[in-house]
Amino acid sequence: MIADSIGSGLALLVRFALSGLCLAVGAAADDDLTHWVDPLIGTRTSYELSGGNTYPATSRPSGMTSWSPQTFDYENALFYDYSADSLNGIRATHQASVWMSDYGDFSLMPVTGDPGFLPTQRASPFSHDNESSRPESYSVELPRYALRLEVAPTSRAAVIRVRSARSDTVTFIVDPHPPGTRIEILPSEARLQALTATHMGGTPDNFRSFLWAKFDRTPVDWGTWTDSTVHRRATQSEGEHSGAWVRFAGVRATPLIIRVGTSFIGARQAEHNLEREIGDASFDDVAAQGRGEWNELLGRAHVEGGPAERRTVFYSALYRSLLFPRSWHEIDPGGRVIHFSPYDGRVHAGPMVTDLGLWDAYRTHLPLYFLLFPDRGSTILQGLTNAYREGGWFPKWPSPGYRTGMPGTQAEMIFADAWAKHVRDFDAEIAYEGLRKNATEPGDSSRGRLGLAAYDRLGYVPGDLVEGSVSRTLEFAYGDFCVALMAEALGHEADAARFLLRAASWREVFDTSSGFVRGRNADGSWMPLDPYAWGDPFVEGNAWHYTWAVPHDIAGLTEALGGRQALAARLDSFLRAPPTVHVGTYGRMIHEMNELVRAGTGQYAHGNQPCHHVLYLYSHTDSAWKTAPLVRAIGDHLYHAGPDGYPGDEDTGSLGSWYVFTALGLYPIQPGLPIYALGAPRFPRAELTFAEGKNLIVEAVGVEEPGAIYVRSVSLDGVRLLTPFIEHERLLQGGTLRFDMDTAPNLQVYPLAP
Repeated sequence: MIADSIGSGLALLVRFALSGLCLAVGAAADDDLTHWVDPLIGTRTSYELSGGNTYPATSRPSGMTSWSPQTFDYENALFYDYSADSLNGIRATHQASVWMSDYGDFSLMPVTGDPGFLPTQRASPFSHDNESSRPESYSVELPRYALRLEVAPTSRAAVIRVRSARSDTVTFIVDPHPPGTRIEILPSEARLQALTATHMGGTPDNFRSFLWAKFDRTPVDWGTWTDSTVHRRATQSEGEHSGAWVRFAGVRATPLIIRVGTSFIGARQAEHNLEREIGDASFDDVAAQGRGEWNELLGRAHVEGGPAERRTVFYSALYRSLLFPRSWHEIDPGGRVIHFSPYDGRVHAGPMVTDLGLWDAYRTHLPLYFLLFPDRGSTILQGLTNAYREGGWFPKWPSPGYRTGMPGTQAEMIFADAWAKHVRDFDAEIAYEGLRKNATEPGDSSRGRLGLAAYDRLGYVPGDLVEGSVSRTLEFAYGDFCVALMAEALGHEADAARFLLRAASWREVFDTSSGFVRGRNADGSWMPLDPYAWGDPFVEGNAWHYTWAVPHDIAGLTEALGGRQALAARLDSFLRAPPTVHVGTYGRMIHEMNELVRAGTGQYAHGNQPCHHVLYLYSHTDSAWKTAPLVRAIGDHLYHAGPDGYPGDEDTGSLGSWYVFTALGLYPIQPGLPIYALGAPRFPRAELTFAEGKNLIVEAVGVEEPGAIYVRSVSLDGVRLLTPFIEHERLLQGGTLRFDMDTAPNLQVYPLAP
C-alpha cells in the first residue's frame, strides 16, 4: 500500500485529500472576481489560537489607509472579532498585524439620539446577515439606530454614506484614537479636521495622522467631547482624547454623505488627497472604481472550475496578498510623489512603503509580486531603499518605521530575489550598500543583525550569549548567500567570495550525530537538545522546524543528512512524528504551538513561515511525486472559506501567498534564485497574465476526477519536463504548462529529478 510506504502522517494527509473531492463545483467564470473575495475569512480568532488574526479590510490594493468595522475598544489590536455581537464604528486603520498594533487610527460612527460618545456607549448590535464586506466597500445595518453605514475607499480617502430608516436627524461622531488628539469643526463650511499622534512605536516625535472630512450639508448642531464631557457648540478641542460630533437633518429623505481624506503630512495634504482621489464622485462611483482596480490585479491569476469554496479561498488569499505593504507616499498639488518619513520625520520625494514583516514576506509574498505584479514590486524596492537612505538601516518590520522584528535581516533575500527575476527599477548600488551594512555592522532587535560580531568571529551565534541563536545563525547564513549574489551581480568580487564562504555557517550549528540543528555555546560545546522543545536557540519553533531552514543550500543539507534517500526518509519522519510540544523557554503554549497540535500534520507547523517550503523539498529526492498530494492536502485541510479559515497568522500576505502559489502548481523554493519547484494545480485551468503582456496557461487535466491528487506527468508546450523545477524566465515567455493528474502516483514522474 502507498499509505504504508510513506508513513502514517503522510497517509493521513493523503486520505484527507481523497476525502474532500465531493465538494460542489463552482459557478461559471465571472468577470467580477471580487465576488469570490471574502474579507471576513480569518476574523474569528484569538491571541491563543490564530485563525488568521485578520480584520475585514476595505481598501484599495496597497492602500495607505484601510477601513474596517470595529467591534472592540482602541486598546485591543483584535479590534474586529467575527464572534462579537456589537459594533462601535468604522475604523480608518493602518494595522498590518495584531502583534504590531495600529497607529494613526480614527473611528467614525453615526448615531441617533444621545447615546454617549465612547465606543462602549455608542455601540450597536449587528448581524452578519446584514453585513456586506467586500474589497471595495463595506456596509452594515445598525439596528439600535435604524441606520445603514457604508464606506467605499480610495488609497488615501473614502466616501461614507449613512442611510436612515427611522430618524430624520443623525449625529456623526469623529473619534481620533488616543493619546494625543486635536479636532476642529468648521460648521459654516460643513468641514472638519482632526489629528491623532497615537502609535505603538516606530515613529519620530513629530508623527501625526491627519483626517479631513467634508459633509454634503450644513450641520444643525455640533460640539466636541473629551472622554465623557460634552462641549455643545464648541468647535475645537485638544488633549489626550478629544473628539467631535456633528448633527445633520434630512437624512431620512436623502442619505448623508461624508467624504474623508487622510494624510501623514498635514491637514491640507489630507484635503488635497480627498479632492484628488474623490472630489465630487459618488459612493457608487468610488466603489465601482475600486472594484475595477481589484479586478485588474486579481485577473492576473484567473482560475476556472474547481470547488466554489476553493475559488473563494484562492481569491481571498490573493486579496490579502495585495493589501500589503502599504503605500505610504502621497501626491502633492504639483503632482510629485512625496512622503513623510517615519525614519527622520521629514518630508521627502519618492515612494515609501510600510507595514511589512520582511521575515514573513520574503518567502512567498514578495516572490508573488515579482512574478505577477513586478511594477508594484519595483515600488516596494524603491520604498525600502528610501527607508535605508533616511534611517541608515533597512527596516525589519516597518510599522511604520523601525520596529522589533524576527531574527536576522531579510532585505538581502528580497533584493536578491527581485534582481534574479529582473525586477531592477531601484538604485542597486545604494541598496547594496545597505545590504552590506546588514552583513557587516552589528545591529539590534530592530536594525541589523543582533549577534553579528560573535557570528563573524565564531562562525555561528552562540546560544549562551544571544537568544534565538540557531534561528539567527540560519537567517544570517541565508542572508550572506543573498548578499553574495548581489555582490557578484554588481561586480564586487571580493565581497561575493567573502559572503559566499560565510553562507556555509549553517553547518556550524548542524549536529551530525543527531541530524538536527542545535544551539552551541561560545566555547563550542553543544547546548542540550530536545527536538520538541520550543524557544531558547529557536524563535517560534524547535529543532524539527529549523533543520530545514537552509533553502540556499539544499544540496548541502541533503549531503549532511546522508543523501537523497535519507532526506526523503527524514521528511517522512517529520510528517509522522507526534505533534508533541514542549514549551521550553516560552513557559506556556503560544498560538503557534496550539496551531501545530490542531493541524494534525506531525511536526510540520504550516502556520509558521519556516516550514512553508518543506513539502517541496521532496523535489530534491527520489520521492518527488509526494509533493503534489501533500500540498493539496495541506491547502484543502488548513485553508477554508470561514471566519477561522487560516492555519495561523496571515501576516501581511504570507499565508495567502503560499496558497496562491500552491494552487497554481508553483512554489518559490529558494528566493534569491529564479526557479520554482512544481507541485500540482488545484484548478483545472488558470491563466497568468504577465507584465510583458504574455500569458501562461496552467492546466491540470483530470484534477476534478475523484482521487486525482497525483501528478502523472508535466509538460510545457507539449514537451515533457524531466525535473520538478521551472525557471522564472521560461514562465514569463508564456505558453501552456500542463499537469496530467491521476488517481495513483507515478514514482517516476520526473525521471531526471536532481
